[in-house]
This record gives sequence, C-alpha cells and structure tokens, in this order.
Amino acid sequence: MKSLILLTGGFTILAVVADAQRFTLQPQVGLEHSRSMIRVNDKASLSSVANSIAPSAGLRLNAKITKLHGAFIGVSTNSSPVEYRFSTAETIEQNHTISNAGLRMTLQAGYQYTSKRISLGKASAHKSDQKPSYNRALSGMSGSRCGAYSSRCGMARMKQEAEQKSKAKNWYMSVQPSIGAAFVPTVSAMQQVNVVDGKNEYTYTAANWRTAIVTGVAFQFSRKNDQPFTVGINYLKGIGKFGTETIETTNGLKTTPVNFRSSASSWNLSFGVPISLSKSKPEVKARPEVKNYYYKSKCQRYKVI
Repeated sequence: MKSLILLTGGFTILAVVADAQRFTLQPQVGLEHSRSMIRVNDKASLSSVANSIAPSAGLRLNAKITKLHGAFIGVSTNSSPVEYRFSTAETIEQNHTISNAGLRMTLQAGYQYTSKRISLGKASAHKSDQKPSYNRALSGMSGSRCGAYSSRCGMARMKQEAEQKSKAKNWYMSVQPSIGAAFVPTVSAMQQVNVVDGKNEYTYTAANWRTAIVTGVAFQFSRKNDQPFTVGINYLKGIGKFGTETIETTNGLKTTPVNFRSSASSWNLSFGVPISLSKSKPEVKARPEVKNYYYKSKCQRYKVI
C-alpha cells in the first residue's frame, strides 16, 4: 500500500514536471551528517548511536509551474545504513562492532517554492552624489530655457544609466524551501549470518530505510549577468518499520533471540550550480512613440501634434 502511494505520488509529480514551462538541472555536491540509533532488546545499556560524516552528491531537475511554485525530481547519495556485528547473544554488550554500510542511491521528488529576489546591497550611485553635477549643469545653461530643458533630459538619462549599471553589480538572493519524499528501490538484507573461524557471525543492518521524508531550504545567489549558485540545507528522516528485526542466535544447542530496533536521520549541506534547460525568449521591446514637435520661436514652449 505504501509503495502504491509513493508510486502514485511520483507519477503525479512527473505529470506536473512534464507540464512545466521552465526547467533547471542542478548538480550538487556537499557533506552529509548521518545519525543512526540502534537499540538491542529494548535495553538502554545496549543502545548505540552511530554518527558519520560522508561526502554527498546528487542531480536535481527543478520544474517551475509558475514564477513561485514548482516541483523537483532527482537522485542523491545517502550514508545512513550501518552494520552491527556480533557473535553470541550472551557477549553482545562487550563484543560487537559497528561500521558504515557505504553509500547508496536514493530517488527524491517533491514540491519547491521560490521567493522573489531580495537585494543584498544598495545601489552605488546615490542621489547626493549626483545633485552637484546636476545643479552645475543647470547653472551653466541658465541663460537659455531650451538649453536647460536639454540638460535636464541628458542628466536624467545619465542618472538612469548609472542606476542600471549599479543594479547589474548588485547581489540578489532567493529563498527556496522544499518538502518531498525519498525512496530506495533496492534495500539490502536486514540480517546476515556468516561463518568466521568456525563460529557464526551475525550482522544486523540498522537504519536501512526504504522511504523517508525530506525537507530543507536553499538560498540562491545571483547577479544580473552572472551564473547563479545555490547553497542548501536539507533534513532527512527515515519512516516505516525498517528498523525492527529479530535474529535467532545459536550457541551449541541453545537458541537465543536478539531483537533490534533502529532509527535514522541525516543533515545535508550542499552546493550547486543551476543550469537552465529552457530557451530564453528574446525580450520584445515596445517601439517608442514618435511625436512631432514644433514651436513658434526658438525658445518658446514646445507643442505636440
């Protein structure tokens, strides 16, 4: 039932992504801090916590449905599973080892919101810096009303160009919170029994989740004419009964069951560079309105036809 729900949700997100108008492919690299808790026979004295930090990598396809709302699908690495090894149930507290089970690939999909761009700085061109030159230009042309009018137009145009250059150098930030689900298509066996030096060695794979909830927030930084980059923080929590397992141990003719329970969570810090897959439409500039001017004398008021 759970797999059917995830499959239905995945197809829904794929349908939404297919209908989107703007696509962005984002490679990601970073670090993942995994925390796996193992509880043996429900005893606090036999509980263990495995913390590990491992490099992470992923590839994410973002699809914008509107300017603010969109969906994402992708793949990412995960290092949550750990292997708990022991030989006998009687000596499990003193003789056991815990090691990381290695990286595995996960599928992720969900919803993403993108805020409007926030300016991180002020324009370098200030009005106070422009007033003196503006007033000097007017004072130099005070003898002619036509000259003063022309100077005002020129100064306004220079002011607009300076503001545009300042905005092009300014940094902007967009906040991108997201929530979704992660799924592992192939999960390794929860328990294994190997014979080492004539004795049984038991292995329990803890934090071996198949489904998980993923949430996080990304901060996208950009300038007007430069390639943006993204810094993200994500949290993952394994769900379901992935951690409950009973291993039957044998010592001679004696059989002793050992119950295991585990939980998994992780934090991920990533860096990515989004690559636009949609062709940018050329801006269609409106044609300026053409007006014909005439005047009765050289410096009288202008009239518009």
